[in-house]
Amino acid sequence: MRPWSWFRSVGMLLGLLLLAWGAQVGRTVHAQPTRPLAQALKQLSAAAEVSLVYEAALVQGHSVDCTVEDAAPEATLRCLLADTDLDFVQTSAGTYVVKTDVRRPPQTGSVTGVVWDPRSDEPLPRAHVTTAERAAGTVSDDDGRFRLEGLVAGAHSLVVRRVGYETRTVTVRVSPGATRRDTLALRPTTIALAPVVVDAPSAGGLGPSREHDTLPADALLQSGPLGTPSVAHAGGRLMGVSTTAPYADLHIQGGARGNHEVRLDGAPVRNPTTAGRLLGAFSPLALDGLTARKAGFGALQGDALSGVIDLEHDLDRQETQHATVRVDPVGVNGRAEGSVEPGGTTVRVMGAGRIGLWNVHRARSLQSLIETWSVLDPVLTAAQLSADTSLAGGTFEGRRARPQSRFSDLHAAAEVSFAPGRRLYASIYRGRSRLGADLVAGAGAQNVSGVPQNAEGSGPITLPSSDHYEWTNTLAQARYETTLSDRTTASAQAFLSRYRATSRFEVGRLRGYSSSGGALDASLGSRAANAVSEVGLQGTVDMSLANRSEVRLSAGLTSLGTRVDLANAFVGAFRHSTRRPRLTAAGEAAVGLGRALTLEGGLRLTARPTTGDLYAEPRAALRYHRPDTDVGDVALRVGGGLYRRFTTQFSLARDGATSVVPSTSVWTPVPERLAPSRTYHLSTTATWQPDPAWSLGAEGYWKEQPHLLAVDYPALADGTGATTPAQVLSSSSGRAYGGGVQVSYDGTAATGTLRYSYTRARRTFPGRFDGRRVPAPWTEPHRLTLETRVPLGDVLAVDLHGNGIWGRRWGYRRSYYAYLPPDGRDDIPDLDRPSDHVLPPLYRLDASLVAEHSWDDVSVTGRIGLLNVLGRTNVADWGLRPEDDGALTRWPRTLPGRRSIVSLEIRY
Repeated sequence: MRPWSWFRSVGMLLGLLLLAWGAQVGRTVHAQPTRPLAQALKQLSAAAEVSLVYEAALVQGHSVDCTVEDAAPEATLRCLLADTDLDFVQTSAGTYVVKTDVRRPPQTGSVTGVVWDPRSDEPLPRAHVTTAERAAGTVSDDDGRFRLEGLVAGAHSLVVRRVGYETRTVTVRVSPGATRRDTLALRPTTIALAPVVVDAPSAGGLGPSREHDTLPADALLQSGPLGTPSVAHAGGRLMGVSTTAPYADLHIQGGARGNHEVRLDGAPVRNPTTAGRLLGAFSPLALDGLTARKAGFGALQGDALSGVIDLEHDLDRQETQHATVRVDPVGVNGRAEGSVEPGGTTVRVMGAGRIGLWNVHRARSLQSLIETWSVLDPVLTAAQLSADTSLAGGTFEGRRARPQSRFSDLHAAAEVSFAPGRRLYASIYRGRSRLGADLVAGAGAQNVSGVPQNAEGSGPITLPSSDHYEWTNTLAQARYETTLSDRTTASAQAFLSRYRATSRFEVGRLRGYSSSGGALDASLGSRAANAVSEVGLQGTVDMSLANRSEVRLSAGLTSLGTRVDLANAFVGAFRHSTRRPRLTAAGEAAVGLGRALTLEGGLRLTARPTTGDLYAEPRAALRYHRPDTDVGDVALRVGGGLYRRFTTQFSLARDGATSVVPSTSVWTPVPERLAPSRTYHLSTTATWQPDPAWSLGAEGYWKEQPHLLAVDYPALADGTGATTPAQVLSSSSGRAYGGGVQVSYDGTAATGTLRYSYTRARRTFPGRFDGRRVPAPWTEPHRLTLETRVPLGDVLAVDLHGNGIWGRRWGYRRSYYAYLPPDGRDDIPDLDRPSDHVLPPLYRLDASLVAEHSWDDVSVTGRIGLLNVLGRTNVADWGLRPEDDGALTRWPRTLPGRRSIVSLEIRY
């Protein structure tokens, strides 16, 4: 981008900020020592001899700090009420009436604290905390902590309930923009009570004393790298979780894409991405946050090596009464919800969807990325045409690609509450994604699949090509929950998850001449298809015992079927289909060891009926939490165990010379002849919260990986032809370790998080690199992230998001390392040493101005900003291309440059 364009973009953003700052400063009044608003109003009434009417509760809790001299009563009232949510009117009789100002949104604050059992001097988990004026509330977490946000400034009655304890109501006063902290004690009772049902999810936020971290629902709505919300990219904001630019592929603490599982409402979703893996799947308006379970997770959390990403549908979004619509340059998100109570039964329903706007408006960020990454790769093309053709045997070119992108997501969920303690919850999800690019032929061609001619028999050869991807995800689940006793709950769930994907790369019949004079007469093409169908039944019993003890039991049956069809120029053709059942049983127990210490232990058993094998996975953790130390809230967790993966997902590098997506993902049950992948975890997490505004977190992990299944490329290309997955996969080994630190501030003047993560992962790859352990290609050794929001008054705010990444290896296209043999030429990198190919650092800063306002029941949020404000040219990887003299030179594939974004969200 030209320098003047850069200055113009930054100048526009600075101008908007200055205008917003000026508007805020213009409202400031002269300050003096604060005094209660009620007292100031009485003084005004007496001094000006006017009649002034107001409700005492309306002005209670407000204070003023304005000074006026020789002003009319109206001017004085405006000064006194300027920083409140109040206004006044004058009646025909001359009386001034103070009332709520309907023109501005009410100022709000938060309440946070701990629910405590004074008899045992221990925190109380799963206590239901609500306000008297609204049913929605929250639930205290495993350490008794809770948080209520969005409370209108003033007095509120908090109602605290828990089975086996007396219900308590306390009055708290919330200040505008502030957070109040309280410790709420509940006394045990022996009175027989009806079961109390807790419908709200567990409290979110950084969970240092547990094995998971969470992102709230609002965080999923922040714009991603392409200017639209992306659930996967939002997950990369958690410590230890990352995405590899530009793709939305999540990696947990050094693990590969297939080492973790993504679940929606407890059911697995394969390849949860869209737009050619450039965006995360799911409409963010449909979800109630994101939970990442990392190293050391418990025995009930499922089949995974590095972690689990859990997502749940949100049936009762607090800021939405009926519907929400959000529009940005890439897509439209919508949501509608409602509830009815026929015959005493409560029914809540929600529907949400997302659709891309490609046919209406082509977002420049997405279009430029597809066009840049679909440029024809001459090295791969020459290697595919003939094994006897050297890498410089011909030069190839093509005009700009014609990109195509379509995606959509549809969500629906319903909950039926029959009685206290009994409910039925069901949901469905359907997602589709299509992406493609046609490389247009030269002037001599009739169409994309035509015949390019080179009349002179020399010079470059123009290749028309077509590269397309399509996949569909379908999920349906139903879960029934019931209360068996005052301390025991049970649930049963059935689910169906299906995934179908196809990709194809085609080149029309090619006739021409190489630059060395040899004739070429060939056609190219490759295909990949994978269909996955999984059904399952799962039952869980949760028993809460005395002295902070708990036992959870689970059992399930799943059946996984897959079909695979692969073929390309390097590995030949491979087809296979199979279906395998699997039985699982797991148990966890938590025992309180005094006031602050908890010991957790668990065992997971998995049986493969077709082989008769039974696998055991023991896991344990020790938790320490003291919220009331002299230095603040302190928590620590150490955990680990044995983890296996019974559904293997491997990625086959694509050979397409214009491939936008670098690999094909394939899911299949672990072959009967092979043992499932195995890894050992040791992890620790810690946090310190010296006061409600500040929190510091740290984590560390070590993963020993003695057995990992990976694609054996030499075995695929040996010419014998693979017929089963056991011939495609081989054993490898590895090790991953790292950690991170995080500092967060949540105050009235600003909120923000600074996070640093270090990751080191090395492993072997079957048949390659002489059996050496090399850095994993997805590893980002050093990642620094900054997120902050600075309010500019009641309406405006500035959002900043920046990150820096250092130390990325495997600098060239992944297909080079998979398919190209060492050539021995000086101008070709040594593809046997990917650790030597270090990419330059990646820096990115996004800035936006957010405006939010409410009118009665309607709230509007607008956003305008710049992505990649610095205009940095960030390199994703390198390719090779020949020059006029036949020598190969390195050329970069870059990420999108500076782009403006605009979005609008309306809630009703």
